[in-house]
Amino acid sequence: MHAASEMLRYLLPRPRRRRLALLAALLAAFDLLALLAVSRWGGPLGLPSLDLLSTDGALLLLVNVWGLERLTRVGRLGCEALAVRLGIERARLAALTTWVVLALIIAAGLAHRLWLTFVLGAPFTQPDSASYLAPALLDPLLPLSEMRTLGTPWLCALGLSLTGGPSGLLLVHHALWLASTLALVVALARRRELRLVAVLVAAYLTLTQKNVEFELTLMSEHASRTLYVLFLGILANSWGHCRTRVTLALASVACANVLVKPTALVLFSSLALVVALFRRMSPGISWRKIAAQLGLALAVLVACQATYALAYRARFGRLATNAFTGTALFSQVGHLVDLDRVTPRELASALRATLPAYAERYAARGRHEANWLAFGTPTPELLRDFGEDSPSRAIRDHVSAHRDPARTYMQQLDDTFRELALAGIRARPHQYLALAASDLVSLYRDGVSTFYPYDGPEARHLGALAAGYAAPAALERHREAALEHFGQAYREVELPAPPPEALLGRGHSGPPLPALPLAYGRAMAWASIAWSELLQQLLHRWQVGWLLLLALPLAWRRRAQDADALRLVLVTATVALGYGVLLALICVSEVGRFATNVQDLIFLGLFLLGWVELRAVNAWFDEPLLGAPPASVQDPAAHVATAHLRADARPGPTSVEGPGPVTDGAPCDG
Repeated sequence: MHAASEMLRYLLPRPRRRRLALLAALLAAFDLLALLAVSRWGGPLGLPSLDLLSTDGALLLLVNVWGLERLTRVGRLGCEALAVRLGIERARLAALTTWVVLALIIAAGLAHRLWLTFVLGAPFTQPDSASYLAPALLDPLLPLSEMRTLGTPWLCALGLSLTGGPSGLLLVHHALWLASTLALVVALARRRELRLVAVLVAAYLTLTQKNVEFELTLMSEHASRTLYVLFLGILANSWGHCRTRVTLALASVACANVLVKPTALVLFSSLALVVALFRRMSPGISWRKIAAQLGLALAVLVACQATYALAYRARFGRLATNAFTGTALFSQVGHLVDLDRVTPRELASALRATLPAYAERYAARGRHEANWLAFGTPTPELLRDFGEDSPSRAIRDHVSAHRDPARTYMQQLDDTFRELALAGIRARPHQYLALAASDLVSLYRDGVSTFYPYDGPEARHLGALAAGYAAPAALERHREAALEHFGQAYREVELPAPPPEALLGRGHSGPPLPALPLAYGRAMAWASIAWSELLQQLLHRWQVGWLLLLALPLAWRRRAQDADALRLVLVTATVALGYGVLLALICVSEVGRFATNVQDLIFLGLFLLGWVELRAVNAWFDEPLLGAPPASVQDPAAHVATAHLRADARPGPTSVEGPGPVTDGAPCDG
């Protein structure tokens, strides 16, 4: 009974109740204001309220804050006691434990990925997959595509050369995941000593269903997101060092990402912020050196893009890097086109059959059908309203009827889309900017998710494939899609498609899969579901992002102690926001897919900010209230625990004086 009483006194000492009451009042006040704002103004930007007062959310959140604060203290005391018994330093024990946990997480993830490659044999495919694979089949050394940038086709060519089949594509994706994950978590754990953040980041990059889904899919998103992670890993490893080799490494990774997704140009703008932060950290760095480093990064970018553009010109006759920007822009702003200003008139007449009605019935109500505008892919509603007609069909028919011998068909089509889109932007600039702002909010409000697809009955795709992606129904869907899209790629380059057994893995043919690996795959699948669901609930139900922003004043108080972590948060936020702005100005058609590129940076920023704020909460709970007695009197139970630790640390039985009196002192915080 005495031990239980002492534990209760430690878990909830009287002075800390005032802190909890103050925190509860602040949360309740903010939530009330948020609910009133949404109910009165209807959420002009669609921002969700915290929705805590209508549930038990505020109470549970409060308990969690208090519980984390207490748990960190109990953990530190336990770690101190274990270190004393083992005869090693607590810091060394914590570091050893961190590395063991990181090794287990990454090893389990790597084994799971190799098992999936064995079962599937080929990546999942989408309608766009063939356009990445065809250039790699046509020219493995320089797989240039007229529509796609070079990065993903080159990775496809590398994967095909490894194994002679599509399983090599999966191995390349796994290698990108492994290299980027190791670079970031090692930098966080070793160079920045953010061990808890490193463990969370390793679990997020390894287990999150959305990341696994794109890693198993032949698209460009996985390559882009891993290069963003690798960029952050190099930056965290060399933080504060303005050196030429660091600049070259960062610029090279950024250039590689630009070849995968041109929106990665935002990484070069973030380099200016990085060197400015380095200058603030080390005033001895001259502005001349900073200018030289930025000039070096710019030179790397110009050299890379110029070489690529010249190779593109030699192949397709135009100094460019792709023929898709105009198509993407029209898919975003096609409803803004002023048909009275469109020339030639026959094209305007053909577009009048669909565009005005689409703008009135769909775009005016917030429904933007980008694939229908640019590619003619209809939904059931569009098929009912317009039949087979679409703006895409009208434009493609016009280009086919008025061919320009100086341009390829794809170049002329992209130029026509671009001219129409720019005419619409010039005619209605305010609507364009409002659309871009709305898309920017939607990208991060609806697109950041741990599951993909993130809506509808397929939102638990990994759950449907919980038998390690080896369920018969799932394998049948995978077989049909792989044969269709791989066959399409081979037909585009006029090559004979290999037989199905050469494309697919052991899950599709051969003897039954081994029982033990199958059980392991099932266990990892359910671990991924549980982890992803936990993050999803924290992100959307508990609105952790908003709560972390609320606690920024507490983090600001830790700016001297945790300056590096807060600066990394600033860098991740700048890159993510810059990417979103650039993308919103061009095209945001699939928010769940396009947010994937920088979603890892967003979660890294949340983990870092949460870690700083947890430390700030711990320090805030330790501070005496106005007129309160010192900490030594406020928390007597803590002295019982530390007294036991000090007693255990003494020689004990050989001493004739005994452990001695317990002196005043703060709890063991490590």
